[in-house]
Amino acid sequence: MNIKLVDSILTIIDSLTPEERELLESRIQPNIQNKNNQTTIDKVQDNSLTKRERKAFEPPLDEYIKITRDERIAQQDELINSCFGSKNNK
Repeated sequence: MNIKLVDSILTIIDSLTPEERELLESRIQPNIQNKNNQTTIDKVQDNSLTKRERKAFEPPLDEYIKITRDERIAQQDELINSCFGSKNNK
């Protein structure tokens, strides 16, 4: 670690005007937020993998999406038919 560099940076920051310090903080803040967001994402992903015992989704995600989409469409069709009747009944 370069202690002299850190000390020099602190000295420079201390010598900034309030406007310059505000500008510096506005530029640093998004970087800090991005790091915090990435840390949160990493924790959620690790937690998800741990819950699944680091196994792949079964069925594969593409197949799961197709299955749930088909189920949802069937439920919607059933609901529409119960509310308005099927076309064959008219």
